Amino acid sequence: MVEMANGNLSLVYDGSLNVAITSYLVQGLNTGSYYGFHATSINFNGESLPSDEMTAVVCLAPYHLEKLDFVSATKSSIALSWTQPTSTGGCPILTYAIFSDHGVS
Repeated sequence: MVEMANGNLSLVYDGSLNVAITSYLVQGLNTGSYYGFHATSINFNGESLPSDEMTAVVCLAPYHLEKLDFVSATKSSIALSWTQPTSTGGCPILTYAIFSDHGVS
């Protein structure tokens, strides 16, 4: 049994029809929302304690950055700038990463 724990618990999966299934796709969630889930197992003697809660945010990867811009340079440095992606995928951008080929002489 899998329950959603986003403030109010609600049953999202009842595996009693096929106990061999050990995964489930929860659909109809809201992009950018945080959800918590836990699961229990049930036999003739009752229901187990719930699993540890698993939390997740429903979102996609952000769109790519359109352009990395050259701002200025010195003998040993380059300043770069960029604009935020046109879509965050529904979740806030946490950080940016810049990669370099380490230069060629």
